Amino acid sequence: MKLRSGKIKEEPKMDVTKEVSAITENMEDNSACTSFHGMEETLRTSTPKGDDIGKLVNVIQLMSQQIEQKIEQQSQETKQKIEQQAQETEQKITEKIDHQSEKLKQIQLSFKEANKQLRKEVEQQIGDQREECNYRANTVLNICDGRWKQLVETQEKVKELSSGVTEIETKIQNTIREIQHVGIRSNTSSGEVFKMSDSIKLIPEFDGQSKVMQPLEFLKFLENAWKNVNITEENKLNITMRKLSGSAKMWADISNTDWNCFENFKQDFMEQYWSQKIQDEVRMKIMGHREYQSRNGNYVDHARYWIKQAMHLNPPMEERQIVNSLSKHYPKEVERALVSAGVKNKKEMLEKLDELYKVDQRRSNPRNQERVNAVEYHTDRGGHRGAYRGRGGGGF
Repeated sequence: MKLRSGKIKEEPKMDVTKEVSAITENMEDNSACTSFHGMEETLRTSTPKGDDIGKLVNVIQLMSQQIEQKIEQQSQETKQKIEQQAQETEQKITEKIDHQSEKLKQIQLSFKEANKQLRKEVEQQIGDQREECNYRANTVLNICDGRWKQLVETQEKVKELSSGVTEIETKIQNTIREIQHVGIRSNTSSGEVFKMSDSIKLIPEFDGQSKVMQPLEFLKFLENAWKNVNITEENKLNITMRKLSGSAKMWADISNTDWNCFENFKQDFMEQYWSQKIQDEVRMKIMGHREYQSRNGNYVDHARYWIKQAMHLNPPMEERQIVNSLSKHYPKEVERALVSAGVKNKKEMLEKLDELYKVDQRRSNPRNQERVNAVEYHTDRGGHRGAYRGRGGGGF
């Protein structure tokens, strides 16, 4: 650059040593980079010497080393922090795993105990049901075997006595006429004869198959007929034969040769129609499940029939036991309704069954909601009004 005097003015020279010192001092902190960029700008605007360039290279190398050391230090610190966090996380995870494992062990132990108890209860129930099934199966087999033997014996006896049926019928008719028109052949007074005649009319017939007349009730009717009346054993037997019909009459015709008195008849009659074996069968039926069939009548008819049977069992059943057992005869919804109602005796049970049956009838026949199955009463030839029957004749 020329001045007015004609001389050229020299450009100021850069002091590289001072710049390097400044850079070296500033390398200890983050301002080193800023100093480096400042020096680079200075070099662009001035001409450095050879020594200055060497120092500059050294500064750059030193700065590079320091940067690498700084990066390495920060990497180590970051690595340590990450490893520490990983260890802490691993420890927490391990603790949680141990805690969950302990819980799992407790659950497994509880499940094992519950499974053991459940298996024990199931095995007990299966054993009880197996015993009950075996008992029922044996009972049924015994019943079938006994009835088959009785049937074979009866058929044999019927064949033997078929030739004398006419004579037996004639003898019975003569006996009936004698009782009806002549009176009882004994030393009985005329007043007692008329009293006996009226009592005989009240005795219902027993056919051995109908479910209406209970065997013990039939015997009670007979014994009440000649209570406090002077009557011979022969006439007792004649009256009894007159009141038998159907299969019972056939049985009596075969067996009457062994009867010398009414007590002989009574013993054989009980063995035939109300033996301990038959009572055990009745008891099993009462304690059975789902015995009710709609074709055999309404709920009340079914209950009354089995209540009457239970009343004559020996040993007798308690009333609460009868009620609880008969509740299981009906469909599940009826059983649940009886249990919910808390029925405790026969009267409450019959009232509730009548109510439930009417509800079922209204549901099944909505056009006639008030119609209920009529209960049919039957009357024997003597004018006696016997126990009533529902649909299907009241058989169960």
